[in-house]
Amino acid sequence: MPILKRNNGILIYYEVIGPMEATETILLIGGLTRDHTIWRKTLPYLEKRYRIILPDNRDSGQSSTATTEYSISNLAEDISDLIEYLKIGSIHIAGHSMGGFMAFHLAAKHPDLIKTISLCSTAEKQTKAGITYLMDRIHFIDDKPSAEEISASRDDIVAVMNRIYSPESLTNESFIEEIMRFETNNPYPQTRQAFKRQAMACMNHDAESLLSDIHCPVFIVTGEHDKTFPPEIARTLSSKLKNATVTIIPSAGHMIQLEQPRLLSDALEKFIISNHNEPDEKVTMRARL
Repeated sequence: MPILKRNNGILIYYEVIGPMEATETILLIGGLTRDHTIWRKTLPYLEKRYRIILPDNRDSGQSSTATTEYSISNLAEDISDLIEYLKIGSIHIAGHSMGGFMAFHLAAKHPDLIKTISLCSTAEKQTKAGITYLMDRIHFIDDKPSAEEISASRDDIVAVMNRIYSPESLTNESFIEEIMRFETNNPYPQTRQAFKRQAMACMNHDAESLLSDIHCPVFIVTGEHDKTFPPEIARTLSSKLKNATVTIIPSAGHMIQLEQPRLLSDALEKFIISNHNEPDEKVTMRARL
């Protein structure tokens, strides 16, 4: 089981897939509550060409459960330590929602580690809609005590579907059934307290002061029906960055990697190919991978 133990005691679980001889590496960061499996539908389109690193964020999946509150910057440092630990040189980052929040910090504070960032369904600061959504979720789980003390009960999943999925997805019975089955059978469910810590970090997120320090190519992508980070927010963010492009994914809400995995993967690959740099031949993956 691959685990990074940071100096602060935090344990970060990660997986590495794809061809070890690949010249480009993508690290995929999930969002609030999610572990690395949130990228499961995109992997078939990316794993044959790229080396892919899939971490679980602190308070998610098989990584450490925290004991104190933390910031988005703290979560980003978990990832920068992981990149340095793996000794893979500079890489591409794709972060979804909270993972996108983290990508701002990585690009601004660790430019030597980052080739490009892809900001999926996210923005440089939390939106009013995002804060309302998070507060509603906190109130919901507080009002629905569970013996299991997890944040992904069937009721909770149903309660947020209209906020995070597109109308097309909500009328697709097989899609909804797969989401429900996968999330309720998660062997590593997030606890309610872990959700609250991540939610608080998200509500406090504001990376606007970092934008001028981001010099790498930036890809901004969101769903046409995203209620938290709609297309107009993506386009506004693009105007604030030096080297950014925008793509809007049709028939998708907030969860673009689940709703339109092929379109998202194709868009990510096109962006990476257009910003390809020759790798340093002296950089190799550690044998333990």
